[in-house]
This record gives sequence, structure tokens and C-alpha cells, in this order.
Amino acid sequence: MNSQLFVFTDKEAPSSPWSDICEANRTLRKFKRVKVLDLTDTHITRLPDSVGELKHLRYLGFPNTVEQPRADGNKITKLLLLETVYVSKPRSPAADMDMEMDTEGIAKIGGIGKLEKLQGSLEFHVHNKNHKNGHTMLELGKMNSISRTLSIKGVQAVQTKKEAQEARLAIKASLQVLKLDWENDADDPCKGKGNGCLLVLGGLQPHANLRELHITRYPGKKLPAWLWQMTNLTSLYLTSCTCYTELKSDVDRLKQDFPHLSIVIDGNQESTAALFRQQWSTGLYNSASNQ
Repeated sequence: MNSQLFVFTDKEAPSSPWSDICEANRTLRKFKRVKVLDLTDTHITRLPDSVGELKHLRYLGFPNTVEQPRADGNKITKLLLLETVYVSKPRSPAADMDMEMDTEGIAKIGGIGKLEKLQGSLEFHVHNKNHKNGHTMLELGKMNSISRTLSIKGVQAVQTKKEAQEARLAIKASLQVLKLDWENDADDPCKGKGNGCLLVLGGLQPHANLRELHITRYPGKKLPAWLWQMTNLTSLYLTSCTCYTELKSDVDRLKQDFPHLSIVIDGNQESTAALFRQQWSTGLYNSASNQ
């Protein structure tokens, strides 16, 4: 069959084909050229093996009840043309509410780096003791079609600038928002090694098209030089950075060099434009111009 769209539901039919994995496999094998497969309204706990045979699939949706296998046994990563993966959270009791995407569910897909055509926003967990099902920066480096928002969690597990550069963020031109989170880790290799963390952050330089940057729990004492090259950046968020006292001189310099950059520190906006208006109203600039 040549159907392009295939939507399944077992919401009102618990005895649907999806209650029998063998029957589900037989059903799907009739639609080998399908491009859109939506299983989000089912209660399946694992994907049928036949999903990995749908070589033309561009969109795959399924509920977060599906257990993600390890990378070497993941049928999803056989779908090399896949552009969108939608993992749904349980539907709200409100009947008119849409399903919410589970970004963490997408992050748990083993071997996700093989999906080089994957588009849209992505939450990426670096492999460490907190994210045993996480991924390497090299995997992220192959995914150059992702757009909108990229969230990298567990940056503390990245050991060197070279490893950070393997993510190849500088060539991901469609990214609009980048979120870098060091997370809380008692064994954080960056603790007390501000320069090492600065080198890692230096290796995570994004494309110049980036509009918004979030840096969370960064333990370094300086900001990377590439921040002064981000001429399209409109918003910078610094949250729970442990050495903010040392970072403040760099933040002040950014304010001076980029008057229209909005800087938000722990939820408090420090817009340079607003600062200039305040200084002007208090007569600082007037007095300076009369000297």
C-alpha cells in the first residue's frame, strides 16, 4: 500500500492491533512507503520491529510509555530519512488540550546521532553518570539539520575543548536558541578548574546567527572570547553561575560593547539600553559631556 500518512489509536479500543505486537507488525508491513506514522494516541510500551523497515518515514510520533533500547538495538535509528520525532506526554484530563512533547523522551533515543536529517528543537544529554543513556558530542556533530532550540545538559562531562568542538555548533546555522547546562555534580571535573571550563565553553562556539544564549551553572570565572563575535545575539541568560563575582567584569564589558543586548542574571534583566537610560536620567552623561 502507498499511503503517505498512517495514524493509529487504541484510546477507545484496548483490543486494537497494538495490543498484539505480532499483529501490529503485520499491519505496518502493508505500508512500507508510509512517510508519516503517528502512534501518540496508543498505549504501546515498545515499538514494533517493523517500524525499522519503514525506510521512507519522515515523521514518527509515539508516547513516552515506549521504552528506549540501547543504541545497538534501536530500530528508530535505522530510519535515516527521519526529520521529526515526536514523543508525547500523557494527555491532560482537559479534553481540548493538545498533547505536550516530551523533549527528555527524545533525548533518551539511543544512537540518536545517526538521525542526521532530524530537524526542530532537541534536548541533548551528554553521557555521564547522571545520563547513562546520554550521547557523545561526536553524535551531536553529525546533526546539522536541527533548528530552533538546542539544549545540552551535562556539559560538565565534556573534558576538553577538542571534545566540545566535536559538537560542531559553529556550522548549525539554523539554531536560534542555545542552552548549555553544567548541572549539579559533586564530581564536576570543572570544579576549581575555571580555565578548563572556559576552554570547554570556548569549544562550544555557536553559529553567528544565534539569537539567544542560556548558560546555567557554569563554574568558570571568565566568558569565552567568541561572545564578542555574536553580533546577532539579542539575549544572554546567566543562571546559577557559581563564580558570578569573577564573571561580572566580563558582563560589564559586554554591556558596554553591545548596548542593545539584554542580559538576564538569575532572572533579573540587566538590559544595557535600560542602564544607559538610567544613567542619562541621573545626569551622569550630562555631567560628563560638560567636562
